Amino acid sequence: MLFFKPEYIQLDKANGDALFVRKEVKPKKRTMVVVDDNHYAIFIKEGVYHNALSTGKYSVLNKGEKNVSKVEFIFLSKTNAIEVKWGTPSRLDMTWQDEHIKVGVSGTFEVQISDPRKVYFEFIQPDKDFSIEKMQDKLRSRMSSEIQPILAKALQESNIAYDQMAQSCTELSDIIKPTVLDMLNKDYGLKLCSFMLDAILVDG
Repeated sequence: MLFFKPEYIQLDKANGDALFVRKEVKPKKRTMVVVDDNHYAIFIKEGVYHNALSTGKYSVLNKGEKNVSKVEFIFLSKTNAIEVKWGTPSRLDMTWQDEHIKVGVSGTFEVQISDPRKVYFEFIQPDKDFSIEKMQDKLRSRMSSEIQPILAKALQESNIAYDQMAQSCTELSDIIKPTVLDMLNKDYGLKLCSFMLDAILVDG
């Protein structure tokens, strides 16, 4: 009786710290994928999303399954953080405490992947040329476009005078962080690790 040794698809040591790695193969009867503790794997069969895999060892083909010409695995890091630096492209028009002001805001946040399925459909599946840099660009654009109402709510909660805003980055960051955390988790499947307003520029 012939014994066929399994063929394993897995990250090699050189890619162990990577945020994002694609591997594509023509599967054999005993092809298996190995997902380590630090990664998720998106399983795509014949170009169609099949599953999001966590730590473990999985058979690629079902019993009796034949004629599968291509499978792809996208390994996504659970532990590495993605840093996003953002800023408003122009001053925001705001009215605060009966003062009409223009405000420019910039900041930095870091995220980790918590829901690989959502990350796949929000970032990877729509873009054949997906990269971490494009993911950062999308998050940067979203943050810049959403900050005005978030900042206005934070100012209302803190009651900070407009001429003290520039000196209140840490306090405002702490107030804003839960809203950003909720947005990134619900919309993108990302866990917010850190959030900080780096600068607030106010023109009275």
